[in-house]
Amino acid sequence: ITNWLDHSHIKINHGKSKFSLFTYKRNSQNFTLHFRNQEIKQQQKVKFLGLIIDSKLNWTYHVEEIANKVKPKIITLNQLKLLTISKKNLVTIYQSFIRSHFNYAVTAWMNTNKKNQKRLQIIENKALRTCTNSRHNENFSEL
Repeated sequence: ITNWLDHSHIKINHGKSKFSLFTYKRNSQNFTLHFRNQEIKQQQKVKFLGLIIDSKLNWTYHVEEIANKVKPKIITLNQLKLLTISKKNLVTIYQSFIRSHFNYAVTAWMNTNKKNQKRLQIIENKALRTCTNSRHNENFSEL
């Protein structure tokens, strides 16, 4: 790898470089990686192109990140609803500022476990209920 990097004039920033081992084992052993006599730190999760990839590939950290980003936007959506913005405009705002988080790189993380899928579905339903001014027990199969 070192020869290829030198030949391609690519430099590695050791302070920013991290690695993760992907395994389903409960107790994966600690692994040490050195590059040009400097240790590369191991992490249980890494962020790459906006995706949080964890060592078990179950996407729980990524789902948590989506939830943390979307919840404040649902509060803002509620506040906008009070300003008598039309349902159509609220849905457009939802699609632009909330749904986009669910759709980003979904093909990579859509095989997450049922618990994470349910968590995201609950959050999305809450946002849609806010847009449509629906009760919390209404079905959203038509939306």
